[in-house]
Amino acid sequence: MKPVTEIVGVDEHRLEEYVREAGLRLVAGAEIELDFSCVRRIGPRAVQELEMLAHAAEEEACIIVLRGVNIDLYKALRLLDLTRRFAFRNEEQVL
Repeated sequence: MKPVTEIVGVDEHRLEEYVREAGLRLVAGAEIELDFSCVRRIGPRAVQELEMLAHAAEEEACIIVLRGVNIDLYKALRLLDLTRRFAFRNEEQVL
């Protein structure tokens, strides 16, 4: 069974801090879930942190799940070519 770490209530004003913290919790084969339901926009530093988290997760064979991502944020992540590096989960479905 994979270890699961869940960080809930990610605040968009402290997004970089939460993403950095998730990177510190990476354990080989783990699944880390970040709740983005309160995040409406993402800045350049947060994008950089997400890129570093994705890279570290790939090295550790971890899965990073972004939960509750709104459609506008998803589109921005898609334009930045980050959607392929994360799993997405909404209340109704897994994307």
